[in-house]
Amino acid sequence: MKIPARVWIPVAAAVLVAGSLLFVLWWKLSDTAAKLKTEITSMIDLPSFQTEFVDEVTPVATGDRALLHLRKGDLLALRGEWNAAQAEYETAVEAGGGIGALRKLASAQLQRRDIPAVRTTIRRLKQEGARVEDLTLLESIVHMRTGELVKARELLEQSEESPQKHYGLAYA
Repeated sequence: MKIPARVWIPVAAAVLVAGSLLFVLWWKLSDTAAKLKTEITSMIDLPSFQTEFVDEVTPVATGDRALLHLRKGDLLALRGEWNAAQAEYETAVEAGGGIGALRKLASAQLQRRDIPAVRTTIRRLKQEGARVEDLTLLESIVHMRTGELVKARELLEQSEESPQKHYGLAYA
């Protein structure tokens, strides 16, 4: 029994396309795995990884520089070195990190209880156009840290419905 051409040609084409797709996906996956393996081994082989950062990478664009400083600040924050983390976040802000860098800077300043600096950062966040809910939460946290609980509660109760409002009210 012979299979008609109108049946076996589409089936063969579908098998060929599926096989090609699987080959390309396998090739990309193995390439990515090889790159990750070399990156991980290069990170492990660094003798001074726990004490200092590698500054050999020179970022091309300002966004790359800001991201590099944000990540350095994140690593320092994970270690509990908030002074150094704050300095990295400030550098990220200067490099054009935008609202994300300002939020992390405010977080580091709150950890260090540097209230005047947090208030300055909140003003800069307002100028950059940060979300109102986030600003309300930050301001209420500042009020709570300075002991102005009534002011924090009033600020949160007057704000619009949001998860940040309920989070703040749980602590106010």
